[in-house]
Amino acid sequence: MIHDLFYFLLGLAVLHVDIQLIVGQNTKNLERPTIVPSKLGKIFVKKGNDATGICFDAVTGMQQQQQYRQLRVRRGPDYRKVRVTEFKFDGRCLHIFAQYVRNTQYEISVSNRYGRATATFSLIYCEVPGIRLTYLGRVLLNNQYVLLPPESASVAVECEISCDSVPALGWYHNGRAIDVTETGQGCLMITNASASNGGRYTVAARNVKGIAPASFVLHLPGLPQIYSFCTSLIDTVSCNSKYLELRCSASNLPSPVVTINVTGETSSSSNRFSVPYREIIRNTSKRNFTCSASNYYGTVTETCMIHVKIGRPPVLAIGNYDTIVKVIENKTHVFNCSLASEPFPLAAVTWFQGHVEKTEWRNFSIVEVKSSANIHMVPFTCRVSNDCGHDARTFILDVGVSPQIDRFCMPLDETLFCNVKNLKLRCAASGFPIPVVTISVNGKANSSSNLHSVTHREIVRNTSDRNFICSASNFYGTVTKTCSIRFKIGRTPKLAIEDHKQTANVQKNIKHYLNCSLAFDPLIPTTITWFQGRLEKTEWHNFSIVEVTTSADIHMVPFKCTVNNDCGHEARTFILNVEDPPQIEQFCNNMEHSVYCRTHRLKLPCSATGNPSPIVTVTRKLGNSGTARARSSIMYRETLTDTTEEYYTCSASNYLGHVTADCFVRITIDKPLNLAGGVKYVTVKLKEGQKHRFNCSVSANTLQAASTHWFVNNTENMDWRNFSTVDLRARINMHMVPFTCRVSNYCGHEKRHFRVFIEAKCRIFIDANQPFFTSSLCTSEACLRLAYNQTVSLTALVRCFPYSPDTRIRHFHFNQRRFTNINFFPHYYTDRDGAKAVKIDLTVRKTGTYEFRVRNTKTIISVIAQPSLINDNTDQVLLTASHPVRKLACTIRLSPSDPRIKVIWAGTKSISTAIVSKNLGVDGAVYITSTLLVTRPGQYSCLLEATGESRNFTVKTVFVDARLIPNRAILVGESFSLQCVLSIRTTIVWLYNGKVIRKIKDSNYNTLFIHQAQQHHEGIYSCSLQGLVQQNIVVAVEAPPLITNFCSNYGRPAMLCNSKHLVLSCSGSGDPIPSVTITGMGTVEFRSIGVRFVAVYREAMQHTGYSNHACLATNIHGTVNSGCYITIGKSPHFLNTISGVKVQVQVEEHQTMSLPCDVSDETFPPPKRQWYYYHNEMKHWKNYSAIKMAATLSDDGATIRCVVTNECGSTRRNFFPKVTAPCRMSVATNGNMYGKPRSNTLPLTSSQCNSNICVNLPYQETITINGAARCYPKRPTLILMDPKGHKVIAVNVRNFQDAEKAYITNTSGIVNQVGKYTFQVQDDSAVATINVIALPTFVSPSVANAAHFVILTDDHRSQTLVCNARSYPRHPHIEWSSNVRVTVPSRTTYAGDDGAIYLNSKLVVDVVGTYTCLLKLSSDQETFIVNAAPMFETMRNESALTISASVGSRVQLDCKLLNSLESRIEWFDDHREVFRWRDQSQPYLSIRLGDCGEMTFSCRAKNPYGIARRTFIINVRDVNITAITVPASTVAAGAKISLRCIVERNGYSMRWERNQSVIGQSTTGNRNLTLIISNVTPSNEGKYECIAWRNDCTVKSSVFLNVEVPPRIEDYCPSETVHCRKNSLELTCKASGDPPPQVMIKRKGFLSSVTGIHPGLAVYRGNVTQIGNNVFVCNAKNRQGEATKACHITTFSAPRFVNNFLARFVKQGRQVHLWCHLFGKWLLPITNVIWYEGSIEKKEWNNKQTVSWIATLADHLKEYRCKVTNLCGSSIRQFSLYVT
Repeated sequence: MIHDLFYFLLGLAVLHVDIQLIVGQNTKNLERPTIVPSKLGKIFVKKGNDATGICFDAVTGMQQQQQYRQLRVRRGPDYRKVRVTEFKFDGRCLHIFAQYVRNTQYEISVSNRYGRATATFSLIYCEVPGIRLTYLGRVLLNNQYVLLPPESASVAVECEISCDSVPALGWYHNGRAIDVTETGQGCLMITNASASNGGRYTVAARNVKGIAPASFVLHLPGLPQIYSFCTSLIDTVSCNSKYLELRCSASNLPSPVVTINVTGETSSSSNRFSVPYREIIRNTSKRNFTCSASNYYGTVTETCMIHVKIGRPPVLAIGNYDTIVKVIENKTHVFNCSLASEPFPLAAVTWFQGHVEKTEWRNFSIVEVKSSANIHMVPFTCRVSNDCGHDARTFILDVGVSPQIDRFCMPLDETLFCNVKNLKLRCAASGFPIPVVTISVNGKANSSSNLHSVTHREIVRNTSDRNFICSASNFYGTVTKTCSIRFKIGRTPKLAIEDHKQTANVQKNIKHYLNCSLAFDPLIPTTITWFQGRLEKTEWHNFSIVEVTTSADIHMVPFKCTVNNDCGHEARTFILNVEDPPQIEQFCNNMEHSVYCRTHRLKLPCSATGNPSPIVTVTRKLGNSGTARARSSIMYRETLTDTTEEYYTCSASNYLGHVTADCFVRITIDKPLNLAGGVKYVTVKLKEGQKHRFNCSVSANTLQAASTHWFVNNTENMDWRNFSTVDLRARINMHMVPFTCRVSNYCGHEKRHFRVFIEAKCRIFIDANQPFFTSSLCTSEACLRLAYNQTVSLTALVRCFPYSPDTRIRHFHFNQRRFTNINFFPHYYTDRDGAKAVKIDLTVRKTGTYEFRVRNTKTIISVIAQPSLINDNTDQVLLTASHPVRKLACTIRLSPSDPRIKVIWAGTKSISTAIVSKNLGVDGAVYITSTLLVTRPGQYSCLLEATGESRNFTVKTVFVDARLIPNRAILVGESFSLQCVLSIRTTIVWLYNGKVIRKIKDSNYNTLFIHQAQQHHEGIYSCSLQGLVQQNIVVAVEAPPLITNFCSNYGRPAMLCNSKHLVLSCSGSGDPIPSVTITGMGTVEFRSIGVRFVAVYREAMQHTGYSNHACLATNIHGTVNSGCYITIGKSPHFLNTISGVKVQVQVEEHQTMSLPCDVSDETFPPPKRQWYYYHNEMKHWKNYSAIKMAATLSDDGATIRCVVTNECGSTRRNFFPKVTAPCRMSVATNGNMYGKPRSNTLPLTSSQCNSNICVNLPYQETITINGAARCYPKRPTLILMDPKGHKVIAVNVRNFQDAEKAYITNTSGIVNQVGKYTFQVQDDSAVATINVIALPTFVSPSVANAAHFVILTDDHRSQTLVCNARSYPRHPHIEWSSNVRVTVPSRTTYAGDDGAIYLNSKLVVDVVGTYTCLLKLSSDQETFIVNAAPMFETMRNESALTISASVGSRVQLDCKLLNSLESRIEWFDDHREVFRWRDQSQPYLSIRLGDCGEMTFSCRAKNPYGIARRTFIINVRDVNITAITVPASTVAAGAKISLRCIVERNGYSMRWERNQSVIGQSTTGNRNLTLIISNVTPSNEGKYECIAWRNDCTVKSSVFLNVEVPPRIEDYCPSETVHCRKNSLELTCKASGDPPPQVMIKRKGFLSSVTGIHPGLAVYRGNVTQIGNNVFVCNAKNRQGEATKACHITTFSAPRFVNNFLARFVKQGRQVHLWCHLFGKWLLPITNVIWYEGSIEKKEWNNKQTVSWIATLADHLKEYRCKVTNLCGSSIRQFSLYVT
């Protein structure tokens, strides 16, 4: 074993061994070369590999640089030289490359000048051994069967081996080692063979390069053996029928005949070793089966009993699988899921609400559920199942809700309304189906709707009590709610005086009255509030007239009175202009002896107050000069150059008075001062410490005393105040510091500035971390010592001023020719005296001279080395066999200038001559080394003569002894130890394969323990002494056999599926490598893979069942085995009821679809079934062979997968439901419908409706009809057809999908005509109709008084009462009644524009009374109350009566009343506005005419029902005048027109006036005057008056000019032309012109247009669904022309994706990419992107359209969503991630 391990290490593991080449260290003293060992013997090399196992213990005598020159390699019998390119030598091992390896002898030689050493070895190419087995003269193939004849009792098998090296042989019987009888080379001899000798025999030949196995199988004849047949089976259950299959298999030689008998009858037989039996059993029965096998040696039998039970699947009692039941909310409903018959085995009942299981209803056949809106149209499914099948039924509840009024007014009492009330009441109700809502007023139905809400509108003008009742009804009931309202009408207050702002001029300190009276009684409480400015005057609260005393405080302060009540307010403002006499407020005081210098600018301000503002004047009393005049205030200015004494007067005056004020002024003028010398800037240069005097004297005296101030650096020195001279000593901190002296008095000041320059000499100061000394070795006065491996720290301080202390440092050494500059880092600063300084920190590491220089100053310092002996701590030297000579060295350090110093050696042994060497160190010192060679152990020392220092050495001789305990091969798991003994105490180093594993310091003995050895502990262990001495120990670790790979099924039976061939492999490991074999009836092949031995077993399987096999592995340490159980199975496959694995299922919504998943009965073992909905497992469908479920639209396009699995494999079938929903229609009005339509009918609206769907069309209004269609997968397109069969343009089309994924289209049409309207789905038969009717109702009456109060007046002696009624399809009928006589009314019937039938009934009345018109069919009525205002007897058609009369004539004015009861007459002279006559008994007025001109009189008659006024215009003239326009009074802008005025005779002066301004005049004598306007503009429109006069007589005539303007578009098209598709678009077009133009907006490319209801304005409202550019054109047109303007609108859609749901499949470790890119052209930029992981926002991904990461298993089944938003909306995409 050790021999094999040695070759194994040499052949395979030499690449991992570290080889150390031992070479002589002294090249001048080479010894004779050696190669140990000199003979290596045979080295085996496998073909194709390099020769790497050629290693020697030691090779000496070579230089490392010249190894190839001194080493030679030869080969062959003639020993030819091998080129150096064919091998590689690393100092110990020789490596020959594979392409140059020869199967021959090699010689390696090493030579030098002292001799030559050689070594030889042989390379042998060896393949894996070849083995050939022969039996009875014929060659046996591997795993060949050998049949022993019955008459023979011995076996002899010969084995022939081919290999250059003799391998080891081993024979094995069924995997166990056996001893053989050899007759030659490897012969197997078996005598007296018996049944126990049968089986597999294996021989293995093994050498270092591999293993060669060979085997054969020996068969002995005998009785057959049945190894596969069924066991006894009891109570086997099958559904409907049982497909039974049995197989009986037997083996042995000769081959047996196998037969299967059924209850004594032979069923099948075969001459083969296996026979099958097949039968279909349809009834419950017990059967006995017998298998018999017979051959030459006998017969054996085996019996099997089977009890088969046939089961039945469950069937429900009611076969209708879909049941839709209508129920009302909050009612209990029963679901029945009973069985028609009892199934076998028992069935389980499972209930589902939607796709969620109701576990509390499990195994209940009848359940109760309470109806609610949450379960409306939700499918409830009951599923009954057993092992033989299942059945299902689906229940759907159509849940209705009784009506409930959600919104209506609360009862109100004393509700106040102002002037008039526009009443609007809305009643909203909820329920399903949608209820009909009606509002009744005082018991009469007023308005109704078939939607969930209705609005009642009414104009209330009188105080009244009203009761409103809202009722809502649908299929499930009716509810009502009452609202009582009492209306109280009030009036908005109005002031008697219409002027809302009044300004009055008042005197000061008088009383003034403010009037805030009302014009009439407002009928409700009214408050009056007064304000002064912004402050309320609470003491004047509710006073209509207040008194105020005028003063300056209220001058121009607004007083405001506000009259307020619940109906409104009105305000008036009073402003008082308070007048005040003048008064002087400011003027100068008397100034006594004011002194100024040179000149003085005199300023005298004077200001006065008063209202009106007074005139202010300032004058000098002496002379007229110096006068100033201004309003309110003035500033008098004058320049004085001499001393002055004078009086000044200020006067103020307005029309209320005059005041004056005096001022006395006295001014004195003085002279300025000057400094002596006259120099203002002085420069002084001083050296540090020098003394100087500063002078600041005054040259002349002044009237005022002068003071002196000294400033240093702008700061005053108080100690030097009033000193004219100052003495100072120069310091550095005075350099460039400004000195200033300031001499001043009242008339001025003078300054003198001094500038000082200071200078200081540079100085150098040096300090060190050791004291300075002097020596003869130094070249300067200061000297320092530098020790070994140490430094000297120097600090230099340099000080200068004002120059910079830039310092240079130089170094000089004795071996240098010049100085060397030294770099350093200076630290500049300023010292406390202000000088510039630098600090230098220098670390000295070299000896020599150092010079510090700054400007002309320098300092020199010398650094020398102190003589010393250097100790490197190596005091112990070891002598070994490989190192017999060692060196002892002593090194001294000194300065170059020191005299020579000697080193003396001493020792216990003889001493040879020392070798001395001299070197210069990096620190500038001289290093002298003395070396002594020693060969003997002992004590040695070296002595430094100058200082007395010494160093001792100890020389010792050492050896190493290492051993292995126990000294043999080590088994795996066994412990061993390695011992190492040294001759001295030192550091022991353990190495494993060249790597250090342990170090022990200061020891001469150590043991290395290895506990429970493993294969990795095998190798070379070395005990080393500091790398000088080393001994190797080879450790081999062996292992018992181990089966590493055989039938890895962890104790469970292995499965062989769908295959007739059994292949098993078994590999073994161990050391030595074990032999492996597999037991069984098949063949065994042996293979060698690396260091493993593999056996491959093959057998043809003709049956199903169980097979037992064993694997045996054997080596010298024992035998192990492992068993394997094989089960023969068959994978599942589907029956042919439905072909293919992808099945399309066509089904309608809510219908039941059946999905089968049946497999063949041949499947074994029994399979398991798993159902998946998309990728989610449906656990409640587990193991169902078929399922039934109610189809919903959410199932469309889904993947329902059935996976059938057993141990032999799996198969799957995918069902793809194609769910459709037929189109269903629903209609509604006055509102948009959203969601799923719940019904296709609406309740009746009126008895006039002749169909089941009706809606009322109010008068002069439009209603919106909404139609909804729900389809799938078709996207419905709705078309609305009017009664004439024409298409109605859709105004609001909305397409969307409901929660169940159905497509819903809501289309709205605006209806303004009655008739039958039809909604139909394009290309479909779905139709819904609705009848638009007109309920009998009154429309707006044509009388002027909308409140139905009719007044007969003087201008209208009779009135026509009009009642207009409207109805459809019946004709309206009106009847009149009155409390007085009634004439026959006129009736007119016509068809309106809306298609309804209109009735116009007119009644002429001239008598006061009450008249009523009654509308049949509706019981509505209109009441007219007729009263009469005062009426004159004489009827006049004109509003003013014009009378022309001559001068001096008398005229009589007639104002006699026709009905004078309760009336009175008032006469007015309108020119003078004075009330004259008030006697109603005198209805006549007689007037004599005086002067020429125009006079106006009026009479006014008044009673409670009105006022009658008659105006008389008397033109007193003596000539006629006429005014005309040419060509016409109405012209277009830009035209030319003439205004002509004609008088009947001469002598009059004439002029044209407009707005009381003269625009044309003629001289006396002309009879006509023409005014021409060339270019007429709208500003020329108005009234023109022509006036003719002579002396004091004036006549007038007027004409009105009307100017028309072409249209112009003023405002159109919004600034933002970006529109979102989902938003409603509104465009407003405004146009101007005269007459106001008709405006129309039309969309380009469409036929429809929008025309404005009001002139000059049109509004377009609607949804623009067309994506892209849309053009809307506005057109304005009148008589003078038209104008157009286009508006471009860009319509964008909301963000959308191609697919809103994506499933991503990715492998673990791959990159996951999720993207959120939008689809479409017309999209606005994205404003926001939000990512979610589940329901948690991923903020780090926000605003990214693509994200990626590395997939892990933790990401499996995670849901991700991204939400993309722009200005038009948002969209969401969902990702499902599946990681495999």
